[in-house]
Amino acid sequence: QAGLLQEEIEKVLDSLSGARGFLAGIKQAVVNTSQAVPANNGRDLAWSLLPLMVCEAICGPSERALPAAASMVLFKAAADVFDDIEDGDDPESLSSRYGSAVATNVATALLFIAEKALLRLQERGVDNADIVRVIEVINAYYLRACAGQHQDVVSTGSLFSEERYLEIIE
Repeated sequence: QAGLLQEEIEKVLDSLSGARGFLAGIKQAVVNTSQAVPANNGRDLAWSLLPLMVCEAICGPSERALPAAASMVLFKAAADVFDDIEDGDDPESLSSRYGSAVATNVATALLFIAEKALLRLQERGVDNADIVRVIEVINAYYLRACAGQHQDVVSTGSLFSEERYLEIIE
């Protein structure tokens, strides 16, 4: 499954093959996403395979869910890049290496590529109404994450209780 997921991500990124430097930054962000795609060693089980396992458990072959799993990896890569820009706490991040303008552009592109990956569900026979619902659910969760990140950013330097911290990360 990990190999198929990696192939799906590559297919989605193929649309950017004409923009090598830009594509390199996007690929770096995907690679930097911790545990994005596990190694094929059988020991590594990453969160990115969860949509495939759920699909297999509920409705059969996991290949149908590959675009959704790829999308989740790409959305997480975008969130990681944005978080690095906002927190400025990783000297190896894209924003530290190339500046916030380049990193913001890469993260924004990752958001659009992630949604483009979801549209590939059509090729797997998923109904358009279901695809729209998936996009709505994912967007709702990412908006909630943005609200939590906003709370974190505006609270920088403030001391707050463990309870408040858990509310923010929730």
